[in-house]
Amino acid sequence: MTQHTRSELSTATSSRLHRFDMRAFHGALDAARRARGLTWTELAAETNRPLEGTTSIPIHPATLRGMLPSVP
Repeated sequence: MTQHTRSELSTATSSRLHRFDMRAFHGALDAARRARGLTWTELAAETNRPLEGTTSIPIHPATLRGMLPSVP
């Protein structure tokens, strides 16, 4: 097993987080939602359904709809 320093792991983690494209994620989510003919409310309901009966806090449709970061 390869040993990594804390600095190497931190850099690798930071690099992965930096590469995540929220606009692409939101675009893909929205495209899939539209292809299935769902509203944001219906998508949120589907997302929350597996967690019914748990202590999980349901995701609100506005969270899904509004998670696209604003343009600076």
